[in-house]
Amino acid sequence: MNLFLIEDEPYALEELAEMTAQYRKEHRVFTFETGNDAVVAALSGDVPDLVVTDIRMPELDGLQTISKLKSINPNLSAIVLSGYSEFDYARKGMQLGIKDYLLKPVSDAQLCRAVDQLVEDARRSEQDRRILTQWTISRSLSGFGNASAELLSSACLVVSLLGNWRFAGNWDDRGPSLDDAREWLTDRRLTRIFCLETEPHMRVFVLPMNDLTLHSSLLSTLYEFHGYLQQSGVNIHTAIHFKQESQSLETAYQEIIGRLERCVTYDRSSFVGPGEQCLTSDMPKAWDQVRLIERAVRQRDLHQIRVTSSALVSYLANSRISTKVMSTILVDMLYAIKFKLSEGQIRDDGKWDTVDVANAALQYSTSSKLIEALVAKLMNWAAPEEVEGIKPRALVPLVLNFVREEYHSNPSLQQFANRHHVSLGHLSKLIKSELGQNFSEYLIDYRLEKAKEFMDRGIGRIAEIGRMVGYEDSKFFSQTFKKKYGLTPAAYIRLIRKMNLPKFENVSTNPEDQIGYHEDVSD
Repeated sequence: MNLFLIEDEPYALEELAEMTAQYRKEHRVFTFETGNDAVVAALSGDVPDLVVTDIRMPELDGLQTISKLKSINPNLSAIVLSGYSEFDYARKGMQLGIKDYLLKPVSDAQLCRAVDQLVEDARRSEQDRRILTQWTISRSLSGFGNASAELLSSACLVVSLLGNWRFAGNWDDRGPSLDDAREWLTDRRLTRIFCLETEPHMRVFVLPMNDLTLHSSLLSTLYEFHGYLQQSGVNIHTAIHFKQESQSLETAYQEIIGRLERCVTYDRSSFVGPGEQCLTSDMPKAWDQVRLIERAVRQRDLHQIRVTSSALVSYLANSRISTKVMSTILVDMLYAIKFKLSEGQIRDDGKWDTVDVANAALQYSTSSKLIEALVAKLMNWAAPEEVEGIKPRALVPLVLNFVREEYHSNPSLQQFANRHHVSLGHLSKLIKSELGQNFSEYLIDYRLEKAKEFMDRGIGRIAEIGRMVGYEDSKFFSQTFKKKYGLTPAAYIRLIRKMNLPKFENVSTNPEDQIGYHEDVSD
């Protein structure tokens, strides 16, 4: 809270400052020799919550000063300091909401008791007002009510999205708490702010303003705030909108969400200023790539499925396609491929479903994760419907599905070969030819990639992650991990943590998730 001390006698003001020094640890304490100085400071952004003022001062007396300050902050609480002869005069100030008056000379204990009570009352009142106001604002954003004109005649709306529209993480685990975010803004003179979480991964900040021209540095402050929110390494997308008096809060919110939907992309954070638009152009080259993907799936060419899918997603991501447009393009592409592969007979069974890819496009914040989801879907489509009577080469996609389903246990190629009555030696040669590596190498790579994914998401301790991907011996797991990536699991986690720095629009923010670890990070 901001505490103003106002006293026209320099020595008396210095004494007041010493008597209230204990409050500087948790509050901002300002001293003024005139009421005019206090009012100017409040108009400049240092809005007081509590005031201790002398009653007899030149230019503006104590009551006049309180009246002007209450026009800036109607919830202001005040204590007046009065001489015996001014007792009746001081009592008239009670109609201004003055909480207490103290007769001079004032002792340390007397003043601190009064200020303590003021702080406690202000905290309770502020909490009650904030709960009520945030509830009103929340309903207004959804179109179920209107916030009071006094609060939101003009306002700045800030929406910050964590990761993507269906991101699996939440702000509680990935970034500063709501209270910390509010404190950061308050420290920069944005004291009247309401913070809400409309979704676990979306925050809305509403800054009521009577005069937006008083905040010429507001945009630069909010850009710094955008960087402050990026403590997890996950992409953050922030949009700003100035709501004018004639615009409803619901309409303003819908407008800012609409602009954000066109600007949320992969592999980078974004900051969308007031009125800024993100344009998406047509992508004719994308459909040329789709035809190559369809051919690779039809021919069950696993290598080309990965190459062509990666090329398509990377091309679209580098073209700054929004994640919502990406989702639409991939679903349309999959539907077209499915239609051709099934020769017009669209099947609705789970194998041919496209929902998982649509969700992945709106869940992941990096294109590499989306590529893996798309490749997994297309490889599943490339797998034959029936095993009996097919060529051995067509079993390779089934082998890959077998690994994805059984990697956490102890799968072997012999098990698969016995199950499908296929020659182990011939199948081994086919896998080596198709994948460029043998079955064991592919299994190890897949297990270690899953382990990295779990570490990125902060799931479990290192030993637990090892068991989750099929390694009962944690020491052997660490050795295998280091052999593959050149660093131990503990070192990998520390590397991720070091990446928890503010990242802006032109900076990639891999890996996908980077905090919330519970593992033992000893080597």
